[in-house]
Amino acid sequence: MNIFGKYSKCFEAHGPMMALAVNWQDSTGTFHKGYLIADANQMTFGVRLEPERFSEIKTTGAVVALVRKYAPTGGLPGIYWEPATSDYWIPLLTKGTAAPEYWLQIAHGAPPELRFIDASGQVIVRKSSQGSFTKKTPLGRPLPSWPTDDQLSNYTESLKGTPVAAPDLPASTASAPEVILPDYQRSARDRLARRLKTVTKSLQKSRDRAHTLALTGAKDRHAQLLKTYLYRVNYGDEALHLEPEESGTDQAIVIALDPSLSPGQNLAHLFDEARKTARGNATLKEQISKTEGELAQLTCDLAALRAGPLSLDSVNAKLKRHGLAASSGGGVSPAAADATPYRTFVWSPDNATDSSKVRILVGKSAADSDELCRLAKSNDYWFHAVGTTGSHVIIPARDVRGELPAALLKCASILAIYYSKLRGDMAGEVYLSRRQHIKKRSGMAPGLWQIVKAETSFYRYDERELQDTLNRAL
Repeated sequence: MNIFGKYSKCFEAHGPMMALAVNWQDSTGTFHKGYLIADANQMTFGVRLEPERFSEIKTTGAVVALVRKYAPTGGLPGIYWEPATSDYWIPLLTKGTAAPEYWLQIAHGAPPELRFIDASGQVIVRKSSQGSFTKKTPLGRPLPSWPTDDQLSNYTESLKGTPVAAPDLPASTASAPEVILPDYQRSARDRLARRLKTVTKSLQKSRDRAHTLALTGAKDRHAQLLKTYLYRVNYGDEALHLEPEESGTDQAIVIALDPSLSPGQNLAHLFDEARKTARGNATLKEQISKTEGELAQLTCDLAALRAGPLSLDSVNAKLKRHGLAASSGGGVSPAAADATPYRTFVWSPDNATDSSKVRILVGKSAADSDELCRLAKSNDYWFHAVGTTGSHVIIPARDVRGELPAALLKCASILAIYYSKLRGDMAGEVYLSRRQHIKKRSGMAPGLWQIVKAETSFYRYDERELQDTLNRAL
């Protein structure tokens, strides 16, 4: 059996994500060290290879504790993707076994879940954005067949750099740059993706129904045969048996009858059923054609929403086309239009992937800062220099996982100081709060807000740190 790699350690993040320290082999036979990330977050769902693990580690997580207990080290024969469900499966070979004793499943759902499963199909632990659950429960479906399963697609080569088609999933490669989208566009993209999934399921059900109706479409043929051989039917008969030469086919036919009806009533009933089936077939064909058109349009619009920033009007036009409510435009967005009331800076930790990028938004003027704060969501982070006038600074909360890193705090604080009257001091005290804790009272001057609740910290920086921060501007 070919082994993709071996894992020796495992780590858990604060969210539904874990990492396996792996020594993996590429197509040339060269071994590499890295981390296999199993990510069940809604926005970054998937499996990917990274040179570094995530920075925020949960040392006492339930998932990592149970994985270390039952499968601390082992082999990885591969990573598999299930097209029918968009789930990922990672078999774990422990103690030199030929078949996996445990599986990791990254399962799509609302919300997605990270699951650790034993060979009997018992879920030992599962974790989602709602928390960790250690009560053992049946998986509720069979585990993949081993060593081959027609329902699974080998995703291993995609991790090594060979593209593998995986619809509706983020391309989980470190080299692919992430496009920073407006919040209203991200929301529309997610809603359209859910709509696409619903329409896909609806289309499959309609096709299954059409197949069933096709199987029952013989009723019209049976009605014609019953009409021809009605003279052979007596009151109380339960069936009419026709030989192959009588049925006009290569096999005998049995036409079921209702013994409580007369021959004429049976004939009328069968013709009535045939007409209903024909009408159902016509309606279903029209419905399938309409759904296929909607699916094609959904796929096209979703691709456009994922490709790059769009204006609010353009996004709402796509939502309206699919019967979805228009976006209000709430939330901070990057420059999707020709002019925005803020400057955009992008921060990311050292050696991090593009998925770790965080936007820092700085108001251009007093009036622009007011507009920026109005656009911000209630849980977004807000910064401002203490005791002086200056630009308001916003970090969208949805860009941040867990607590704000110290380096990100300093970067935002440097911008708050630099774009204030404290610029020449290269030092100052900075407010940190959430958008919901500042209020704009009637009659207040542009840029002036009432602070209901905030923390303060003092920051000092040098020329090198300032230039490094300013170079992050888009």
